[in-house]
Amino acid sequence: SLFKQLCVRIVSGEFQILVAGPPCGTYSIARHSGPPGPPPVRSRDCVWGLPSLSVKNRNLVNQANMLVLRTIELCLSIHQANGVFVIEHPEDPGPPFPSIFATDEIKSLISVTGAQTTSCCQCRYGAPSRKATRLIGTAPGLAGINLMCNHTKHELTLKGINSEGK
Repeated sequence: SLFKQLCVRIVSGEFQILVAGPPCGTYSIARHSGPPGPPPVRSRDCVWGLPSLSVKNRNLVNQANMLVLRTIELCLSIHQANGVFVIEHPEDPGPPFPSIFATDEIKSLISVTGAQTTSCCQCRYGAPSRKATRLIGTAPGLAGINLMCNHTKHELTLKGINSEGK
């Protein structure tokens, strides 16, 4: 598979840095805003997926879960090969909302690799919306990416109003 080939290439030292952003649509706080947006598919207590999901939403959550877990595996591989990694994902909004940063798997990745964590708002780096973001990783200088929003309004407000959570 492509994933296994990528793992082999990473372990062989072909890559020195991995930058990853697993899909965030199923973790989005916008899913908790009510209609007309898509329904929640995760919670803080059920971060890997709510128990009573439709088949469509279960498949969506399962795919996102697989990509998060594979991202973690790739990060561990590049770390073992003396490379560095960065994972980008929406900032943890805190309970009761889901976040990959609330998972034992991400907490373990941080512990095992000595990864740093930092937060920023993408508007401070030119994005049209605020988009609070957390970065974790072992790349040097990562902690310096830490500018938070200082705007009174934004060109774009993200609301999560279609069936894909966008």
